[in-house]
Amino acid sequence: MWGHDLERRLYGARARIAERFDLKRPKIAHWPAYQSDSENPFTLAVEEAEDRGVITSEEESRLQVTDAVFSATRKLDGKRVFIAVEASSSISRNDIERAARSAEILQKVFGEPARALVVGYSIRDTEDAAAKDMRVDVMIMDEVY
Repeated sequence: MWGHDLERRLYGARARIAERFDLKRPKIAHWPAYQSDSENPFTLAVEEAEDRGVITSEEESRLQVTDAVFSATRKLDGKRVFIAVEASSSISRNDIERAARSAEILQKVFGEPARALVVGYSIRDTEDAAAKDMRVDVMIMDEVY
């Protein structure tokens, strides 16, 4: 329930996420909880990458269940960047690993930079340290709203 609430609140957090990462024009590329996949350009690109052998079917599945994927433009150099987001009320190591894995796969599919972000209401110190080690950004909801 709380995780679903976080996923819903991510839409309103786009500007703050963009500000935090020095990005502009954030857009939701993939949001499975609220978006139909039938003609979604993101879904079509991921499916095509799997068909061409760029990613495996397991990697395609990982992206399809990622809580949200944002695309935006870096202010620094104008390049497009993707942000793989996992949302959970209490951020776990599993959330961190899923976000990191999704970001890696996004880079393979689109050939552009990708970052991993976990969003939640709380995180324990051990998970926070793991996120830093895995280069996954952490955003506690108090920071978003």
